[in-house]
Formats: sequence, C-alpha cells, structure tokens
Amino acid sequence: MIKINLLPVRLAKKKENIRKQLSVCLLSVFFIVLAMAYLGISFSYQIKSLTADIGEARNEISEYNKVVQGLEEQKKQKDLIQKKLDVLGRLQRNKTGPVHMLDEISTNVPEKRLWLKAIKQTENKLLLEGVAMDNGTIALYMKSLAASPYFTNVDLINSAQETVNSVKLMQFSITCEIRGASVDTSIAEQPADKKKKGEKKA
Repeated sequence: MIKINLLPVRLAKKKENIRKQLSVCLLSVFFIVLAMAYLGISFSYQIKSLTADIGEARNEISEYNKVVQGLEEQKKQKDLIQKKLDVLGRLQRNKTGPVHMLDEISTNVPEKRLWLKAIKQTENKLLLEGVAMDNGTIALYMKSLAASPYFTNVDLINSAQETVNSVKLMQFSITCEIRGASVDTSIAEQPADKKKKGEKKA
C-alpha cells in the first residue's frame, strides 16, 4: 500500500490562508488610516472655517459696539444740550416772569379807586395789601387777577373799613398763587410804590 505525505500540502494551504488574512488585515488598516486621514483633514478644514466665521463675527460685533457707543455718545450729547436749553429757558422765564407779574398786578388796579400798599411773596404765593373805595372795587380787582395767566386761587383774606384824611376806605388783604413753576427771582418784601403806577395819596 502506497502512503502519501499530505503534510506539505496542508502547510502550504495554511500559509496561503495566513497570507490572505494578513492581506485583508493590512488592507483594513490602510483603509482605516485613509478614512482617519480624510476625517482629520475634513475636521481641520471645518475648524478653520469655523475659526474664520468666529473671527468675522467678532469683527462685526466690534463694529456694532462702536456704532452703539457712537449712538450712546450722541444721546448723551443730545441730553446735555437739552438740559442746557432747559436751564436757559428757566433762566429766561425767571428773568421776565416777575416783570410780567408786576405789570399784571399794576395794570389791573382800578385807577383812582384802589391803591396797593405792599406786595409780599412766600415761595409761589403772593400777598397783596392795600385800600379801595369799596368792596365792589376789591371784587373787580380780584376778578381781573383771576383772569390773568400768571395767577390762580385768588382769595380775599380780610377787609375792614378805615379812615384816611376823613375819607372812609376799605383796607384789604388778597392772596393768590403764581401759576406754573416757582419763580426764583423774588418780587416780594418791597414797598408797593416801587412796583406800580397807581398809589394811594395820603
């Protein structure tokens, strides 16, 4: 009986299988490395693109901040100018307000029927003291003051009869309030003869 040694054939097949498996492994590693390289390059490009976008966004934000700062500065300048205009307006009103009020007080005096003795100011209130021919003249004067754009809440505090040079007259005290903001320039605590044209003759 003839015996055939098959061991070399088996070894040859085994080596061939090992070579095939090794080739597959090497190809797999190659493709894995290639895929990783592709992903790495792709990620690197995306990172660069995102970095550039972030840089552009930061530049835009910086420009917007400059614009906002400029607008805020303009608003501050506008507010400052408006405050200066408001101050100038108040100064102008305070300068001319007492003049107009004194003119209203004096021009509304019934000629030769009512005379003011004193005008006193406390904050935005005025106290007018004087004498008149009768109560009707006092009422007429109060009505004229109430119609003025400078005064409000015109009230008669008191009235009493007194005799001056044998002439019976009505002594009176009238209060009124100055309309609007308080006046910084005082018109009070001065004799009435320095403020009006019509004055009682002693």
